[in-house]
Amino acid sequence: MDLLGSKQMQRKLAEMGQKGNRLQNKALRASGQVLSEEMSERVKRSNKDHAHTEDHIVLGRVKKDDFGGKHIEVGPDKEVAWRSYFLVYGTSKMRPHDYMTPSYQSKTDEIYEAQAAVMKKGLGL
Repeated sequence: MDLLGSKQMQRKLAEMGQKGNRLQNKALRASGQVLSEEMSERVKRSNKDHAHTEDHIVLGRVKKDDFGGKHIEVGPDKEVAWRSYFLVYGTSKMRPHDYMTPSYQSKTDEIYEAQAAVMKKGLGL
């Protein structure tokens, strides 16, 4: 499902002004929640007694890029981000166990469906 190509939806959001912006943010947060849940399920959990990446997957704030598009960052918080780097890319003594890319690839359809559901409800379609 291509939400970016929907000119009708983009036009309606532009007409709505601030309400349209809030609706876009809400849709991004809904899709980010789907991704964060999948990441938490896929990350490997150690048997050590410390903060685990699985418990620290968070949604960032909605941000605008240089071209006017919006995005939301989903991933580990600062407490465990440094350790997550080693999980994703590996070390000289450990193979990588990437959980981010497979999470996105397996939930792509659900991510877009969550966005579409929020947008359709907000736009009354």
